[in-house]
Amino acid sequence: ITTYARQSRYQMVVERIELAGEGAILAAIERLRRQLDAEGLFDRGRKKPLPPIPQTIGVVTSPSGSVIRDILHRIRERFPSRVIVWPAAVQGVACPSEVVAAIQGFNRLPPDGPVARPDVLILARGGGSVEDLAGFSDETVVRAVAASGIPVISAIGHETDTALCDHSADHRAPTPTAAAEIAVPESARLQASILALDGRRAQVAARQLETLRLHLAARSASLPRPDSLLSEPAQRLDTAAISLGSGIGDRFVRVQTRVGYLVERLLPALLHRLAVRSEESLVRTRQSLPRAVRAQTALAGERLDSLAARIGSPLLARELGSVEQRLTTASRRIRTLAEGRSTLSSVQEYHRHETRLHPGLLARELARTSARLASQARLLETLGYRKTLSRGFAVVWNRATDELIRGPEGIRQGTPLEIEFDRGRKLAATADSPADPRST
Repeated sequence: ITTYARQSRYQMVVERIELAGEGAILAAIERLRRQLDAEGLFDRGRKKPLPPIPQTIGVVTSPSGSVIRDILHRIRERFPSRVIVWPAAVQGVACPSEVVAAIQGFNRLPPDGPVARPDVLILARGGGSVEDLAGFSDETVVRAVAASGIPVISAIGHETDTALCDHSADHRAPTPTAAAEIAVPESARLQASILALDGRRAQVAARQLETLRLHLAARSASLPRPDSLLSEPAQRLDTAAISLGSGIGDRFVRVQTRVGYLVERLLPALLHRLAVRSEESLVRTRQSLPRAVRAQTALAGERLDSLAARIGSPLLARELGSVEQRLTTASRRIRTLAEGRSTLSSVQEYHRHETRLHPGLLARELARTSARLASQARLLETLGYRKTLSRGFAVVWNRATDELIRGPEGIRQGTPLEIEFDRGRKLAATADSPADPRST
């Protein structure tokens, strides 16, 4: 400070200027605001919408101030909801850390835990100087508000007061009371809106019913009357009833004509011609059948002789007897048909037995019999005792009865014996019966 004595003036000479007090705080806040804005923490695209009707509201503020009382009172008036208060210092050195802990603590609550997770958070405090509000412009607080998964309403100070958390919050309220009004709807207005919607619903339903009634009336008017629906089927029924009598008569005439035509075809002369043709066919068959029977019999005899040489048992005699009996029966039927072929009954009898006595069928019957005999011969050869004889064994027979002796009890004094080997038989004698000289 310098003076000019003649005029009594004082002068201030400034050598250096620097910010101090409130100006330094504001400058630091401005630098942090630009930095966080450049990072995108204040972008509107990051803002989360507020729930229309929150069930639980979380409040981060001092529990002893008037702010919490104003918030609770306003919520109770507008729309009573559950409020959870997380106490935190709202100024001073402990303010940033406690506010950050409260925001993160609310976000860590599980949705179905014992303590309900809030649907919206209110971060609030009353008005104050720049130094008092500086805790809500702290970088950690601003980042915690931006990272919160629960929508946050910032209500710091009065309407003219500003903190950096106002920019990162999802919604800013000018006062704590305004924050309570923003968080919950007004119940009276909500009820009025519900009533209005119900009235509109009733009007729409009434209009739809009226429209449906008009459509039904229009459709009903376009439908034909019941008597007109039945008149055409009734006419068709009458027409069918009238034509039914004449139709039956025409059908009877046609059937009668057809029967007469069939009767004309069944004349005695026609039957006689059929009998003559059947008799001629019978004669031709009678002439050719004996030759075919003899040929098949000879062939079967040759086969049976061959099988007899291989089998060597009474089975062949039985089979030959069966075949000879069937051939005898067939020959007897042929003679009967030949003697009585002049009558129609003989023709019918011939036709009944013709398929059974036809040469081709008889050949197939003989072939089946031969095949059966061959199969039995193979079975006899497999199961017979001759296979055992080839391995050095012998069979003892009673020469008098031609029976097999199975044990010592079958041999008595005087019993003539015959021993069968693989390549022939030898006679043997008991104690009182000398051996046959031919067997030595």
